[in-house]
Amino acid sequence: MTVGPSPQPMRIVALGASNLTRGLLAVADTSRRTWGPDVEIFAALGHGRSYGMRSRFVARELPAILESGIWAALAGRPPTPTRAVISDVGNDI
Repeated sequence: MTVGPSPQPMRIVALGASNLTRGLLAVADTSRRTWGPDVEIFAALGHGRSYGMRSRFVARELPAILESGIWAALAGRPPTPTRAVISDVGNDI
């Protein structure tokens, strides 16, 4: 269902690990088709990414999503309607 552009840009917050890394383009494309081209997308993702613990994938270390810079980046932006995509929660179980 296409809703069309809203008066304020829609913000998408995407959080996850490898599944979201592979699917981010689909999230972006679907969001833009639904809410128009001015959608803002903020993402904290990556292979092996954890919500609550620092993680390492091969030689790269990532902070937990809870500790990532996405929260400061979002706090610095003006309020706007926001939707979230939360995936790969099983990595922390």
